[in-house]
Amino acid sequence: MIFRRSSLHMKIFVLIISSLIVVGSSDNATTDNDDDLTQVISLERATGSCEDQRHGNMDYECLKYMWKFYHILRDGWMPCNNYKQNSGRRNFRKSDCPVLSRKCNTRNRTENQKNAFCCKSVLCYATKMNRILYERR
Repeated sequence: MIFRRSSLHMKIFVLIISSLIVVGSSDNATTDNDDDLTQVISLERATGSCEDQRHGNMDYECLKYMWKFYHILRDGWMPCNNYKQNSGRRNFRKSDCPVLSRKCNTRNRTENQKNAFCCKSVLCYATKMNRILYERR
């Protein structure tokens, strides 16, 4: 996956700093600080080391944060939650995940197509782990 490094690092920096500001202003210092710090560490891990991995090699934490932050990492993308109605309730076949992952990384696709395939690929691999990435209604 190719990301704009300078833009990516700036966005991560802003997310981490804003999370730290929230941590400092919390009323329930112990519980909220631990949760926020865990989120910051997970976000840093996901956006730092996960972005270079294939979806099939990611653990659940990486998949979860790519689902949440793909639209921040790639300029002009829509949040993955926009694609859950189309793919969240179906059962993925064994061969679906690698196919979606390949379509995500194909150069001759539009950004909208890549956006959809990447989000569906992340969802597919999480589903195969019997994990969910969003609350179903």
